[in-house]
Amino acid sequence: MISPRIIYSYIYPNILLLPNQESRYNFTSSFYSLSTCIYSHTHLTFSTQVFPLNCKSGKQSYREIYNPDVTSLWCRRIVIAVLQFITYDEYLPFIVGGEQMDCHNLRVYNSSRYTQYNNRIDASMASSFSTAAYRYGHSMVQTIIPMWQSNNRLLRNTFFQPFDLYQDILDDMIKGSSYSGIAELVDPHLVTDITEFLYRTPPTAPFGQDLASLNVNRGRDHGLQPYVKYLELCTYTRVTTFNQLYDFMPSENVRRLRNTYRLVTGFIILSPAMLRDVRDIDLFSGGLSEYPVRGGVVGPTFACIIARQFARLKHGDRFYFEHGGQTGSFTLSKYREFPTTLMVIPDQLAEIKKMTLSKIFCLVTNIDFIQKYSMERIN
Repeated sequence: MISPRIIYSYIYPNILLLPNQESRYNFTSSFYSLSTCIYSHTHLTFSTQVFPLNCKSGKQSYREIYNPDVTSLWCRRIVIAVLQFITYDEYLPFIVGGEQMDCHNLRVYNSSRYTQYNNRIDASMASSFSTAAYRYGHSMVQTIIPMWQSNNRLLRNTFFQPFDLYQDILDDMIKGSSYSGIAELVDPHLVTDITEFLYRTPPTAPFGQDLASLNVNRGRDHGLQPYVKYLELCTYTRVTTFNQLYDFMPSENVRRLRNTYRLVTGFIILSPAMLRDVRDIDLFSGGLSEYPVRGGVVGPTFACIIARQFARLKHGDRFYFEHGGQTGSFTLSKYREFPTTLMVIPDQLAEIKKMTLSKIFCLVTNIDFIQKYSMERIN
């Protein structure tokens, strides 16, 4: 398999990329900082500072008991568990709303008790999730990357410019995004930075790619069913005309969809009865047009698809952090005895559930203060 780094080096021969196993992380500094710097630094912090504190022994030192490979794998497991906890406790409730969280049993237990792994559940990714529903976030992208102290940056000028991080802007970027980085609403409108200037390299190029059209065509390449099919699966409402869509989305969005999805062959428009068909609406376009669910930011169709996918990832993943009775399951006991030492563990699950994304920011950056939940808007 050809490395993505080689592909990007061929397409953009004058662009240097920061080292990473996934070269697409380089496409903006903010994305690289969160996906790589934060969690890589978290792993490093756990392995060098936190994990050794839990090992107590009389004569043997920590390094004599645990070699670097064991330490790295343990800390990797902890970082993954923390990421899972933040995803299900902080992130998902804001996206799909409380009804879907309860319907699919997605909430994290407040107390330290185990969930059960179900080996009959397939945890693989649904195409409707990966190619359409989970791309709702493209509608929330801002034109401005807010900074706390330095000047704000235009998104269109930051594609494949990750070396800005060498200017020590990580703390400034995270704090600015957490305090003033109010996301756009989930709607059919995407900012021009990603519909006209996506991946524009160099920043002085006159135009780039269109992310919205890429999403629509990706869904068609994957053979996704029409939007109304997923709407029927999620709401048990069969839609056969555009007028029925008024129950699920604003009238302006219905009008836009009606005018967009019309059957045209060359320069000849067919009979009026064949001009428009509600079954032609793509899942990405229709899902973004819906009213948001109560307590969430996406509509009922996307909320349903996303919640079902995360339910499979939770209950069908043997390594989900709350599962008990599995290899590597986190303990609920206070102490674990080993042949040569005693590892002091107050309660691994309880300690993991004390973490928040804001705590991670404070742990690996020089930020002095931040709101308790960084995904919430400051009142």
